[in-house]
Amino acid sequence: MINKEYNFLAPVIVNDLIRVGSKNDGGYIMSSKVLKNCNFLLSFGLGDDWSLEKYFLRKENNLVHIYDHTVNYYVFIKRIYKSFKRLFYFKSNLYKIISSIRKIFDFYNINLNKRFIFFKKKVSILSSEKEENLRKIFSKIPKNSKILFSIDIEGDEFNVLNNIYDYAHQIHGMSIEFHYLKKNKKKFKLIVKKLQKYFYIIHIHGNNYNGVLESGLPEVLEISFMNKKIYKQKKIQLRKSLPLKKLDQPNVQNKKQIEINFSL
Repeated sequence: MINKEYNFLAPVIVNDLIRVGSKNDGGYIMSSKVLKNCNFLLSFGLGDDWSLEKYFLRKENNLVHIYDHTVNYYVFIKRIYKSFKRLFYFKSNLYKIISSIRKIFDFYNINLNKRFIFFKKKVSILSSEKEENLRKIFSKIPKNSKILFSIDIEGDEFNVLNNIYDYAHQIHGMSIEFHYLKKNKKKFKLIVKKLQKYFYIIHIHGNNYNGVLESGLPEVLEISFMNKKIYKQKKIQLRKSLPLKKLDQPNVQNKKQIEINFSL
């Protein structure tokens, strides 16, 4: 049972939640209505999974801007080399090697799509040759875009989100992964409560790669949001227990999912 101080995280029940992206880690729970209405995906954090971006690009004329300063071809080539090297120590296999090779070709192919623009820059409060702030990032987005926003930047979200409220009217939905909640407890509560002035929380999911805090809160928490003004809910009902069957999947496949229960 989660400590009552976190009851503000209880999601508003919406009946059109769907899962998009890859299985396990890399999948996102969102409102199908929001997903259908959005024509622009802004992603902070690419890593080695761009299944959400590929899904979004299925719809003609949809655009994607993605920022990640840690990703380049060298990273994938190095991973292939390591897989070959580990093969001699029986710590790898042909399947892993083939998967690594496919990944680099997949990255090459998605970059050929003119509607997918990858910025190898760190999202920051600054703007420089290697960094970009929200003002600069949003200035590149076409006016009147209906934005779906995805953030997974390993703790930097606490700095970036301080200025997101200026752009709330453009953002239809968001998926944010909050990291290291033990040390960022105050920042987390402050940011999420402020976000709730503009957005409903419609889903939460504990990343089972990390553990659970004494409060019952997962150390890493994924939260899906929906714009309050654009998608006003006439009747508010809160969800007391998660995960959701058939929608939620464990980030680590062979590890038990984190259960979240609210005492409402």
